[in-house]
Amino acid sequence: MEFPKALFDPSKISGKYSALAAVLVVAGMLFAVWLGSAGGAVERVIAGVLLVLVLGGATYALMRLANEAEGVKSAVRLPGLGRVSPPARTSAAAGAAPRTGKYAPPDGSYLIDRPPPHWRQRELTEHEWAAESTGVSDPTILAAMAGPLRAEKEIVVFETVHRTIAIPVLGKTLFNGRPLDTVLPIQIVTRLAVTPLPRAQPPVYVELPLLHNFLRCVGLFLQQGSAALRDLTTGAFAATGRQYWLATFEQEWAGVAVDGVERVVKVTTVLYGIEGDVGDHLLVMTYPSTPALGSGPDDAEVLRGLVDSFETVTVGDADDRLARARAEADRRFAEVRRRGAYRFVGELGTTLNQLSGCDLDDPQQRLTALLRLKPFEAFAAAVGVNDALARELTGGRMPPGGLTALWAAIREAEVGDPATFKAEVRAWVDSARPRGPAAMMPGPASVRAGA
Repeated sequence: MEFPKALFDPSKISGKYSALAAVLVVAGMLFAVWLGSAGGAVERVIAGVLLVLVLGGATYALMRLANEAEGVKSAVRLPGLGRVSPPARTSAAAGAAPRTGKYAPPDGSYLIDRPPPHWRQRELTEHEWAAESTGVSDPTILAAMAGPLRAEKEIVVFETVHRTIAIPVLGKTLFNGRPLDTVLPIQIVTRLAVTPLPRAQPPVYVELPLLHNFLRCVGLFLQQGSAALRDLTTGAFAATGRQYWLATFEQEWAGVAVDGVERVVKVTTVLYGIEGDVGDHLLVMTYPSTPALGSGPDDAEVLRGLVDSFETVTVGDADDRLARARAEADRRFAEVRRRGAYRFVGELGTTLNQLSGCDLDDPQQRLTALLRLKPFEAFAAAVGVNDALARELTGGRMPPGGLTALWAAIREAEVGDPATFKAEVRAWVDSARPRGPAAMMPGPASVRAGA
């Protein structure tokens, strides 16, 4: 006996959508049979109501699946802390005092609960925060890593007063699985930092989306090399449609002593980028993920509660605030352009180092050198660099004839007399060779400070 072919093959079901479609097909067939064999009007009404409920449930399930596929979330899960609610959106008048128990930054762009008494609150500038985060206090190095830093105290830090100290054990300590010989103590603190993330970032101050600026922060964090990136996710909040990004870093220390007991210590750092109205926000959480290692029994819950309480605030007219933000970006870029003399020295030093292997006796290579150096005369005139300023910015490391002699030699080479040009370029290349911090080279300290 030959059986009829099935309408669908159950073995072909793969994924949530196909499974839901199969359930609807089967349910539809059952309801059709039921309606066809119903004995009266009441039974048909009951079957119709149940059919509507099933279709409504299927529609809701499809909406949930679509939101999940698009990354739309009703809550965000933080590793080791649990779920936190999406930031609420509120509005306030300019200059309005925050609600009782809430902290607001100088621009009033967000609200967050104040921490409990056994935590402390600090307000920092970008320079202070960068120095703490990287362990680098030299402003020139910080400027080279992150660009010009704002001087306003825009960053708030909530952290536990108590710090757990882990002491490395020589010959036993492993850092992310690798042996590491060190005796420097590891300070473990539960901390939340909230910092503004303007969309116009240095050095050119062009408005860019949260995606770009958040990944820039991730890149700066990766440069330190002290934590491994374990996860990078993005999504949108269901209620507002605002985008968010999460990056999770982890350090693992094995063979360290805490309160005299040798153990494994894991420290998690989470970067949480949240899209705002005019500017965006960055929340940086650091906490021990190893059980029973926290600074206090409820510190993880306090941290989760602080993040959960974060809400964005629309202050005044959005168009007016956007105009002011763009005017500030234009002002900062104008400052960068006024420091063009530093950029001139840096780019000239870079070019000279690149020409160090050039054979100036070869006509083709000499032409290449001439074409590379010729634009610098107009560059110097545009940013106001003369011999005296160039000598000051390079710490005196330049040939006796200065830029004037170099420009004259370029013009002579253009009309067929390369002798002076070859001598000048060799002298400039030699002066640009790295011989210490005062040498003119790509990215000298003076250029980093002014870039």
